Amino acid sequence: MFTQLLWWAGNAAEVLLLVRSVQGKFYRKYPTFYFYLGSVLLVTLLRFAVFTFRPGSYPALYWHTQYFAATIGYAVILEIYSQAFKKYRGAVRVANGLLLCILAAVILKIIAGAVSGSGWSPGETMAALDRDLRALPITYLAALSIWCFTLWSYHPNPEPSSGSKIERDYKFLSEQTKRILSRARSYLKMGGEL
Repeated sequence: MFTQLLWWAGNAAEVLLLVRSVQGKFYRKYPTFYFYLGSVLLVTLLRFAVFTFRPGSYPALYWHTQYFAATIGYAVILEIYSQAFKKYRGAVRVANGLLLCILAAVILKIIAGAVSGSGWSPGETMAALDRDLRALPITYLAALSIWCFTLWSYHPNPEPSSGSKIERDYKFLSEQTKRILSRARSYLKMGGEL
């Protein structure tokens, strides 16, 4: 009974988040996250319908949708890092590279376990993955609730001041370098004077 209550409360929180994303147009800024959230909601409801009306088909559907959700969830992690470092393109490239390497390592581990024939089963692999990557349902519901409440009083992050001395010095140096290189190019092309 308590598990059912948590499950329905989680679905309601997901619906609230999706409604708020449409109202506030947040889905434009975080498309992968809201696609993931909508997918999780639809997959959950689809699983519920199949479990209720065709219980024999449920195990196959569950594993196919679980791998799908895990893949989209990883894309959300990439989006979070991209948003966090969006002003630092180099950091985004490094973070994406590291995260893709970690994803490749996880996939290789799963494939190696499947090929080695050591009693590997998708169920045990997904259970271990769920244990490692997901928190308890209560924590998930708490996080969804916090997001619901904070989205109703959304305030954008303040822009950081670009007044730091190192940034001004770098900008000055780069503009000066551009001017010198431009003059050097024109000198080489047209025989002009530096």
